[in-house]
Amino acid sequence: MDIVEIEGIRYLRHGAASQGAMVINDKSKIVSPFCMLSVNAINSLPRDSRVLMLGGGTFTIPQHIRDDINMLVVEIIPEMENIAIEQFGWKPKENVLTVVADAQEFVSDYDQELDLVIVDLWDGERVPEFAKEKEFYGHMRTNHVMINEFSSDNTAPYFNYGKWDKADGIMIKSDHYWVARSLRNVSMAN
Repeated sequence: MDIVEIEGIRYLRHGAASQGAMVINDKSKIVSPFCMLSVNAINSLPRDSRVLMLGGGTFTIPQHIRDDINMLVVEIIPEMENIAIEQFGWKPKENVLTVVADAQEFVSDYDQELDLVIVDLWDGERVPEFAKEKEFYGHMRTNHVMINEFSSDNTAPYFNYGKWDKADGIMIKSDHYWVARSLRNVSMAN
């Protein structure tokens, strides 16, 4: 991982892409369209909602959520939270708990009901294969999932989620494609 600064924006480069970004002179601005969509979705939830975020990155999303939302962040890279604190303005909050774990293993063992799950997983080259399969989502105890589908070759990948009922989506074109989907009434039936 490398940290670079270009035209007033600090980026965390992880493999082929930026994993997070921050406006150096204004940490309150959100650079990533996916992060903005996620923060807006979380902050529209009722008080005391429970959110699971898979992939902490630079902790942009947790930095901008309301204090009455409970968030659990699962990050596989142990030093990532310290990088976020030292380089990206993350200030740990009482309502945000960070767990260092593999997202696939964590999700398969986690049995709590959630109001929203944010999936923002990147291994330095691609979205991990397990995050493209319906079995992974079948373990989640929620009806609302937002997924960051990122592709460094400017094509939105085709994920094999299975059957999704009442799915709606928003596509935003920037330098790459970012897709956020809110999935309701998740059905894993064929």
